[in-house]
Amino acid sequence: MLAAATEAFKEIPVDRGNVRWMTYEYRIFLTGGEECSISHFSSEKLWDGASFRAIKPGHHVDGQMVIVYRLVSHPTDHGPGIAHGRRTAA
Repeated sequence: MLAAATEAFKEIPVDRGNVRWMTYEYRIFLTGGEECSISHFSSEKLWDGASFRAIKPGHHVDGQMVIVYRLVSHPTDHGPGIAHGRRTAA
């Protein structure tokens, strides 16, 4: 089933000449337990209630789910966006 779905997507023509990829960088300050901060890169802007899996190799938060509870600012040309988040138990 998965192979058939993969083949179907291969047949869809895509004009990549008009696609512009944007990466948003955020500095997330984590609360609860040991406080720390992580960088998060995304193709879309974050919002209050957004969730993502933390990627910080070698750190105890690596692979944990994070929920944004307060978005302070979005990224600008001068620096990353700022947000506060909590690690989830799952």
